Amino acid sequence: MLLDVAVCLPKEAQTVSLIRSVVRHALGTFGVSPDCVDDICLALSEACNNVVDHAVPDDEYEVRLQVDDARCIISVRNTGE
Repeated sequence: MLLDVAVCLPKEAQTVSLIRSVVRHALGTFGVSPDCVDDICLALSEACNNVVDHAVPDDEYEVRLQVDDARCIISVRNTGE
């Protein structure tokens, strides 16, 4: 099975915990070990917080999660200039 989802979020601090919860649940559904999920969620939080802290005020950001039985790819990008 392949999950490929992208979410566009406002540049607000509370969205970081929201997307972290979504990713944590998705990875758990795929049977990823709790230690690995914790590491991934920590990296995700750092990347999202970086966007929230440094993007211009009106920007949004996109988190894309691609996960299958063999790998997990997460990208975080600012949707503004």
